[in-house]
Amino acid sequence: MIGSRSKKSEETFFSLTITHYLLPITFLLLFFIFLVIPNQTVSAGTFGKKKVLVLNSYHEGLSWTDNIVKGIESVLKSGSSGRDIELYFEYMDTKRYFGEQYFQKLYEYYAGKYRKTRFDMVIVTDNDAFDFAREHYQELFPAVPIVFCGVNDYNDSMIKGYDRITGVAEDTDVKSTIEIALELHPDTSRFVVVGDNTTTGIAMKNQVLEVLPYFRDRVRFVFLEDFDIRELLSKVREVPPHSIILLTVVNRDSKGNFFPYEESLNLIYHASKVPIYSFWDFYLGGGIEGGMLTSGFQQGSSSAQMALRILNGEKVSAIPIMKKSPNLYMFDYRELKRFKARQSHLPSDAVVIGRPDTFYSRYKQFILTSSAIIFVLTLIIVGLLINNSLRKKYERALRESEEKYRDLYDNAPDMYHLIDRNGVIIDCNDTEAKMLGYRKDEIIGRPIADFLTAESEKTYEKEFAVLKNHAAMYGLEREFVRKDSTTFPVIQNAFIEVDEKGELLRAKTIGRDITESKRVEAELRRSREELRNLSAHIQSARED
Repeated sequence: MIGSRSKKSEETFFSLTITHYLLPITFLLLFFIFLVIPNQTVSAGTFGKKKVLVLNSYHEGLSWTDNIVKGIESVLKSGSSGRDIELYFEYMDTKRYFGEQYFQKLYEYYAGKYRKTRFDMVIVTDNDAFDFAREHYQELFPAVPIVFCGVNDYNDSMIKGYDRITGVAEDTDVKSTIEIALELHPDTSRFVVVGDNTTTGIAMKNQVLEVLPYFRDRVRFVFLEDFDIRELLSKVREVPPHSIILLTVVNRDSKGNFFPYEESLNLIYHASKVPIYSFWDFYLGGGIEGGMLTSGFQQGSSSAQMALRILNGEKVSAIPIMKKSPNLYMFDYRELKRFKARQSHLPSDAVVIGRPDTFYSRYKQFILTSSAIIFVLTLIIVGLLINNSLRKKYERALRESEEKYRDLYDNAPDMYHLIDRNGVIIDCNDTEAKMLGYRKDEIIGRPIADFLTAESEKTYEKEFAVLKNHAAMYGLEREFVRKDSTTFPVIQNAFIEVDEKGELLRAKTIGRDITESKRVEAELRRSREELRNLSAHIQSARED
């Protein structure tokens, strides 16, 4: 009882200690965590998802920007990576708003908004966001890796001094677009270059100027820039035949009016009487004939792949700048036909949208699969026919050979039979059947002893036992009995066949009727006897 009471007292004391001392300390710790930690900059890599900011130069709803975002999301929101990454999107809207004061306001806004947010990665799209991120790198994104895409006129000097920047340059292929336009329209004498004074418009004009020396002796280049939209459309209507409009970007006119890509193209398309070529896939289907087009989606997905590699631990310095864009030849069938382009000169890998929905294009996969199956089945049938023809040929040759052999076998002058290990006849030729006076079916299946005299049967049994241990025996003399019970002498040569164990399988015997030989031999003996008798008689007469 005393021990139990002491133990119970210790437990009560321990419980009171926890209640009065440890619980207040625990509450203080929890209060500290909830009060202090939210005011600290927390790395997503330590607590929860990794934070990625996508800073877009232009506004949401602009097809180019929307396609880039779709490309980024296709990589960073798919699979297991999508569960570990939290995306933030910002749109600088520089197609509609610009100037030093505007950019300063953006900086102040982002600095205040993300004051307590620590990003693991920043993806910037197009030149304005790229320039903005570089200018305010230390204030907004210190030590944060940056991946860019959609940057025009990129050169390595742009990232000199920045060791945590990589990305995908927007390498629009101006030269290839002009070359394919001339290939499809060889009578072209003029290119009318249409572009605005935005950052992208100026960059594209510079790229066109760079390739002018390649075409200076072939065509003229006229630039329409710094225009009011009405003035531009008026000049487009006056573009003479045998010309091609080279559309860069028209997002803003000289009066500051903003136009989405699709809207400006639509206005130019309805004013133009000549083909329009460009450099971006978001124009395709809206009125351009085609060109070597750059894809916003590919730009976004390529940059997101780079970002994912860095988030997974790869060093920025190990990922080189992608200076060659994944561009494609793309065309609109409707416009190709409208302006009578030489479609036979299209590149073999070109993508053509809007082709008529022919039976072949609709059921192409089915037709190709069926054709492949029919081709394989045809090969099989042809193979079977050839095999059948060869088989018949070989069978005919074999049959002819067997007939020749059977003819020689059955009509040979000597008798021939085949016996098994038990001495039973399993085959014989016609000659032997005729000699014995039987039909072949009366002979086959019977023991050879049935056709021998009693004396020859005894000799045969002794010699057959010896034959099993020899390959052949020659000069074996037998006395055969005919069906009419008459006998005739035969001289035989025997040969054996053995199995893989060396045991007797069958014996082959060739026999020749020596009745005539015996008769001649007897006549000779009788003649010799008569001669001896005559000689003795003469000798006796002489002596007498």
